[in-house]
Amino acid sequence: MDHNDRLRVGITVGPSGHSGIGTYSRGLIWALARRSDIDLVLVGDRECLDATRSLFGGDRSADIDVTGPRVVAQFKVAMLKRSLAQRDLDAMHVTGLVAPLRWSGPVVMTFHDDYPLTRRADFDTAKRWLLPPIFRRSIRRASAIVTLDRNMADKARTLVLPEIPITDAGAAVSTSLETVTAVRPANAADVGRYAIVVGDAGPRKRVDRLLSHWRSVTEQCGVHLVIVGGRSADSRLLAMIEENPSVTLLSDVDDAGLAWLYQNTVLVLDSSEDEGFGFPRVEAEHFSAPYLALRNANSSLDWTAVVVDACERPPIVDGRTGEMSWDDVARRTVGVYRDAIERHG
Repeated sequence: MDHNDRLRVGITVGPSGHSGIGTYSRGLIWALARRSDIDLVLVGDRECLDATRSLFGGDRSADIDVTGPRVVAQFKVAMLKRSLAQRDLDAMHVTGLVAPLRWSGPVVMTFHDDYPLTRRADFDTAKRWLLPPIFRRSIRRASAIVTLDRNMADKARTLVLPEIPITDAGAAVSTSLETVTAVRPANAADVGRYAIVVGDAGPRKRVDRLLSHWRSVTEQCGVHLVIVGGRSADSRLLAMIEENPSVTLLSDVDDAGLAWLYQNTVLVLDSSEDEGFGFPRVEAEHFSAPYLALRNANSSLDWTAVVVDACERPPIVDGRTGEMSWDDVARRTVGVYRDAIERHG
């Protein structure tokens, strides 16, 4: 194939909100849309399609709507065949967990983590039983794999067929977050000094364990906790948040508000038991915000003491060092597209 040829690529749009897959897919799509050698066909639910198209415009009529509850939308992606063929795609890029299993063209898949296989208990009943076999088949269906960092590339190799190439294409801070003017969120009360946790609040994130220590943290150093996003928080966790006056949940924060929270926080906390790429780490570095990951496997680790020490003596951070741009990510990813198309024949 002539590397000057224009490619028509289908790409799935991740969920809205502060989710890693959503941040990744929107950033990559924005950068791909800026290129003169790529035409995009978006695949996603109507809300995500509209929100993503608003970033760059383009031909909405070619997009593929798979609106429905999350598990239903994923099943619709797995069953795609005719609609992809009708769009005359050169390749399909799956930025999430499920590939079109019936389509015969080359498929590039982004590997974020192996949680559908290793952390099934974190999912609801439908996903717990339906997602793992589809995810495994999607991995095996891929013509090429891209990852966000080298650690994920190493993990992907344990699941991917030996002949399938894996490329660390990287990731970056979302363009909207990078360029937005920071504005204090309207629903953010003046709580004085605060730390933040950004992202979903599923079991893997261990936000409940962090909350169990937070009264002691506040008593010792006067720092409030702001949970930004909180998707997947169950009723028990929501009750813990409601009962603690030193904790605030901001479930609906736009990029301007998120930038303000990063710029003014005492500490960015990551309490996850396990993590894939972790956009909050990259975002904290971008805004020169102190970052603390509580990854120690020792269950006796005194979280209160560790967090209090980090709040009182936060490390000096020199952010924006060695950051990738989404244009860098797109350039590497387009190289994967072309190689996959050539090998597919």
